[in-house]
This record gives sequence, C-alpha cells and structure tokens, in this order.
Amino acid sequence: MKTVGTSEAARPNPAVHACIIRAVRFVLYLAVPLVAAVASIANIVVFWLENLMDPAMPPLVHQSAWAAIAVIVLAFAAAAWAMRGRRAWVPVLAVVVMVVAGFVPRGVDMVLADQRQAAEQKDGAEAEMEFQMAFLEASDDVAERIEEKRPMSAEEGLALLEFAADSDLSWRSLPDHSREAFALVQQALDAGILDPDALTTGAPVADSGAITLILMFYEARIRPGAPSSIDKQAWQLLQMLLLKDPDLSAPDAEELRAVLEKTPVIGEGRFVRLE
Repeated sequence: MKTVGTSEAARPNPAVHACIIRAVRFVLYLAVPLVAAVASIANIVVFWLENLMDPAMPPLVHQSAWAAIAVIVLAFAAAAWAMRGRRAWVPVLAVVVMVVAGFVPRGVDMVLADQRQAAEQKDGAEAEMEFQMAFLEASDDVAERIEEKRPMSAEEGLALLEFAADSDLSWRSLPDHSREAFALVQQALDAGILDPDALTTGAPVADSGAITLILMFYEARIRPGAPSSIDKQAWQLLQMLLLKDPDLSAPDAEELRAVLEKTPVIGEGRFVRLE
C-alpha cells in the first residue's frame, strides 16, 4: 500500500501540466513577441524623435521606418497565428525579424549618410582642384602683367578681387586659401597693375558714367550686406584698396564715404557689422 501511495503522489497532475503548457505557449507565442514588437517600434519612434528637426532627413528613411513598423506588426501576427499550429520556430523567427526591423531605419540613414559624405568629399576635391587651377592662372596673369607693366582694367581687377573674396573654403570643410589669395592681390596693388581708381570700360548702368574699381567692388560685395552682414573677406579687401588712397570725392562715392565713417565690429564668424 505504501508503494502505491508513493507512485500516485509522484504522478503529475494533468490540470497543472496543462496550465504549465498553456503558460509556456503564451509566453513563447504572445508575451515574448509582444515585448519584442513594442521595443522595436519604440526604437523606431525614438529614432524619429531624435531626427525630428533635421530637414536633411531623406524621405527614404521615413519610408523605411513605416515599412519596418509594418513588418513588425506582420511578424507579431505570424507569431500569434503560429500558436494554433504549435510551430515553435515561427515565434523565434518573428522575434528575430522584429528586432532587426527595429534597426532598419537607423541602418538606412547610416548608409545614406555615408553616400552623402562620399559625394561631399568628391565635390570638395573637385572644388579644391578648381581653386588651385584658378589660383595658378591668376598668379601667372599677375606675374605676366607685372613683367610687361600691363595694368588690369577695372573689370579684370574686380574678377581678381572677387576671386580673393571667395578664397576661404573652410565653410565647405576645405582649406582657407585667403592668405595666398590676399598676398596675390597685395602683389598686384604694390606693382601698380591693380588700381582702385581704374575706370570701368563700359557704364555699369545704362545712361550712367563709368565708375572706379573700388566703387564697383563696393557695389558688388559690400553694399548688399551692409550694414549688418558684410562679408569679412570683402571688407578686408576693401581696406587693402583704401590703403592706396583712392579718389572718393566723386558723387557716386558718397554712400561709400558714409559707410567708412561707421565703426566696423568684427566677430568670430564670417561677417562684419557696422555701427
């Protein structure tokens, strides 16, 4: 009798066994996939919020995020559906798919960012090469004019000044070539081939008279930003021209004279303001 009692006590209770099986199936087919789905969607939402104010976010990233959410929902549905057929491999695969889908938008963004960076590097290399070629041409032209004592026209001088004004490429994460470009302008000024008082060969405006190089440079590069956002490079070049004591007595120079009476405030950025 004792042996029989022990055997009956050790035998598992069918009701308890069924409860355990149902609990395991619930965890495997519903609870774990649900946690994975919520965590993956939360991962996508967090990524969205981190880049909410980024205007450069490519549309493809948003599209991939919506597609990833759709995949997560379908994977969870598949895991729940597999509970009927007791296919244990389906919820495992669904969880893997959901976790991977949660990182898809970040992956797409990283790939596109790498592509943008590569394109920017290529454009930067081309811009640097173009500048170097233009600088060599300008240097050769200045050297030839100095040797031949052939001065620049006002239009040619303006081209050199604007080239120097645009020589700082640091805003594109490229080298700042201001030093060598300004040195070339100074060389032309010292040699007398770049004259701030050189007159334009044609009237800049119909039925108007010719103006000097310094006034033409003021109209092109100083006046548009005055008085609060004058390009610092252009302002420094204007000071170089003023050191040659140009004639500012003409009526056309009245506005420039008024600007020069103000106090320039040079900050850390790329602009100068007048007070």
